[in-house]
Order: sequence, then C-alpha cells, then structure tokens
Amino acid sequence: MHARLRPRAGHDAERDLQTLARCPLLLLDDLGTAKTSEWTEELTYRLINHRYEHMLPTLITTNLPTAELRTALGDRVASRLAEMTERVILTGPDRRRTSPTA
Repeated sequence: MHARLRPRAGHDAERDLQTLARCPLLLLDDLGTAKTSEWTEELTYRLINHRYEHMLPTLITTNLPTAELRTALGDRVASRLAEMTERVILTGPDRRRTSPTA
C-alpha cells in the first residue's frame, strides 16, 4: 500500500488514498510490516481514521502482537484500531513454513 501511495511524478497519490479510504470493504494484509516513518504513520492514520469515522468495514491481518503493533503504527493508529476492531487470534502451524503433503 505505501509503495503505491508514494509521491512520484504523474501520479496522484492523494486520489489513490481517497479511493482506498472510501472503498466498500478494505483488506490490509500484514499491517505493521512497512518501515516506520512519520510519512507511513501519517498515511496509515489518515486511512484508518477515515474508515473509523465513516464506519466502513476493514479487515486487517498482522503477525505482530498488540504492543509491537502500537510501536510500528503509532499511538493514534493503535487507538483507532482498538476501538474499531475485534481481535481474532488464529492458531496452528505456519503454512508458509511447512511443505505441502502429496
């Protein structure tokens, strides 16, 4: 997501952000894995806050525990996520690290 929204010549990143913010259902996969910076934190906050204020459904996956997610995303984003999400913990083996059986 952040790579797509980086400012570059001939690209309207603000329009893309608004498209994501307003879509009927948003899935954010591996939230918290982007390199932390003021820019990524602000962008993530704007996206999450818009969806929070407009009560838009948002599905989020992450491998980070709550404390690490707060560190990666910042207090404002973590606070919004705590208010707008229901935490579901999936257990079982990591399917990416096991070889498929024949």
